Amino acid sequence: MEHDRKRERDEFEALTGQTKQLKFELEETHLQLEQRRADYFNLENELLHWKAHCEKLNTENASARDVIQDLEEKNKKLVDRINQQIMHRVTEYKEKAL
Repeated sequence: MEHDRKRERDEFEALTGQTKQLKFELEETHLQLEQRRADYFNLENELLHWKAHCEKLNTENASARDVIQDLEEKNKKLVDRINQQIMHRVTEYKEKAL
């Protein structure tokens, strides 16, 4: 009987130690989970920031393309007008020279 009590006490102490260890591991896991949630939240916010920044840059890029296209069209028109003026003057010069 005394032997049974000692065995039960030893088992109880072993189970108590295991329970304490499991509680500690559970608390550590909970802390790690909270840290990972915070990291995830921060990364998600950073991702949203970069996504918005990329969208802004894409909008600016599209606007710049439109401006460049407009300027190229205006430049082509100016070059055409200059060429017309040159051809007109050449024609006038030829007529005067002949």
